[in-house]
Amino acid sequence: MTKQIIALALGVLLFVLGLSVEAQPPVKIPRIACVFGRAGPMEFGEAFRRGLRELGYVEGQNITVDFRWGGRKRGTAP
Repeated sequence: MTKQIIALALGVLLFVLGLSVEAQPPVKIPRIACVFGRAGPMEFGEAFRRGLRELGYVEGQNITVDFRWGGRKRGTAP
């Protein structure tokens, strides 16, 4: 009888402990998008990244930067 009570108490304890376990939510990494009309944001891109590093951001670890450019000629319809 006591073995059954101990087994029941242990089973209930494991069941209750299993209910309280939850996964941590995924960490959201901020994303910055820089959109240019012409190709080649070389000078601006390096200066921008350098400024982010000075503020403590590390690209790929705690921030993501996407550079996009159009490449259309002036006067072209969208």
